[in-house]
Amino acid sequence: MVGGVVCMILGLILITIVMRIFGIALIRSAYEWYSPWVWWPGIVLGFVVNRRTLQRAACLVWLPGLLWLAIGILHIATGWHPVGVSRMTEVRISLFPLEQGECRWTECVYVLFTTYPALNSITYSIGAAIALLINQDKIKN
Repeated sequence: MVGGVVCMILGLILITIVMRIFGIALIRSAYEWYSPWVWWPGIVLGFVVNRRTLQRAACLVWLPGLLWLAIGILHIATGWHPVGVSRMTEVRISLFPLEQGECRWTECVYVLFTTYPALNSITYSIGAAIALLINQDKIKN
């Protein structure tokens, strides 16, 4: 989960630098949690690693990711939230903001440490499953 987030940050920095060199502006939603710029490292890492190892267990990496997300949701839902804001609204704003400045006082730290790792673990599992499908004849029983 950590490797996917680190690759995502480094890849986004590299893409931003290359795009600025060519005079192209990065699209505004590139930093959003649902953007392909965020989840591509999970698919690539899952595919590359599992193409070599061919382990079926790699397709289950999404389980710890969703467990990590559930822990984050419980932490936010049971913690302090402002008066007049429901717990579910606070969870959505903290973990799944739809706009750049919507995170408010958390400054999107929950997204970086909770949503991104969970999303990358899910996409890692997808990449691992694709690698297994492509190399089905080489799978060890």
